Amino acid sequence: MDKPTVHCYDARGNHLAQIPYSSLSFKDSISDAGSMSITVPDSAALRKLDLSRITREYGSIWLAKCGARVLHAGWLTSCKVDDGGDDGNTLILVAGGGWTLWQKRLVMTKKRADTWGDGTVVIDEQHPPGDWILRLQGSYRDLCRELLRLSMEQCWVPYTLPELQGGGHVRDYNLWELATISDRLGDIADLADGPEIRFDPQLPDSTSMRWLLNVGAPEIVDHHWSLNASIPGQHIAVSAVKFDGEGMAGESFGVGGRNDDNLLIARYRDDSLESQGWPLMQKANTSHSSVSILQTLQSYVRADVISGSHPQLTIGLVCGLDRDVHVGDWIDLRVPDKQPDGKPQPLRALLVTKILGTNLWPLKVTDVSWSLDDKKQSLQCRVRW
Repeated sequence: MDKPTVHCYDARGNHLAQIPYSSLSFKDSISDAGSMSITVPDSAALRKLDLSRITREYGSIWLAKCGARVLHAGWLTSCKVDDGGDDGNTLILVAGGGWTLWQKRLVMTKKRADTWGDGTVVIDEQHPPGDWILRLQGSYRDLCRELLRLSMEQCWVPYTLPELQGGGHVRDYNLWELATISDRLGDIADLADGPEIRFDPQLPDSTSMRWLLNVGAPEIVDHHWSLNASIPGQHIAVSAVKFDGEGMAGESFGVGGRNDDNLLIARYRDDSLESQGWPLMQKANTSHSSVSILQTLQSYVRADVISGSHPQLTIGLVCGLDRDVHVGDWIDLRVPDKQPDGKPQPLRALLVTKILGTNLWPLKVTDVSWSLDDKKQSLQCRVRW
């Protein structure tokens, strides 16, 4: 793969400059912003650029690409100058992803913002909330789309929104809660049948960039790879295996919103772990105090148990940069019974094979990280149980 190029865009997605750099790394995750780190050494070429524009935190967008393949794009979140010794000073830049800006945009309509007045607001049976409540209806993709569209009515940013699908999901958002759009997108993704959400960077032409809101149904699977770790030419290897039981749960209790003397509660249980010899493990989900619909609260506690009712197994892989792996991709990985020199499987491979009962592992890519110095990419995967 050729060396990537790094570019800077303004807050409206207009190309400003190609930036010389010395190091580059990034990480992408499902339903998360991801991050990118760029080191830019002092140079005559750098000093010719409008430094005040390209270093605007949350006011400039940094993008890495290789040919037509966009590796990562994100809003600049921080920039510092490091003493580079005899080589001069160096810029260290950190960018998020397409999700990052929505951590700084609130669920708020333009009408409500335009008619805002400081003071006391009374909301009770005699004083209905009116336009203090935003009701959205449609598919999960529609809900995500409308949250972004209403915010973009107040200030446009370079995002492309999909067409409306229609559907029966209904959400009432209380504008006085001042929740971020990022939090509400996360709420949708966290549902038992919630979709994976990505902001995919795109280059419509040579002078602009956009992010496309990509909402799965419920998954986003760009590629389904069939790989064999025993074939040297495939450049795929198991690098790590980790168990972390923090998220394990066979039963979840949830508490939602309180309306006068009424408290919304829900519970979901699955005995599959106990039937295999695990003890009962319970979880309290108290993070959805604004939920007022029982079906929604039930979906959250069900999601806790669906994700927690299996061994919490994370598998690390390394592969070549030539393979365009995206977060969300599926991998069917075949691991050899023996190493090429005839020695037994490494313990990490043997352990996973014993747990799954097969040496053909069904995996889901949850994180992709890449570094120019390593000349390879690291994949973090979970099992597709």
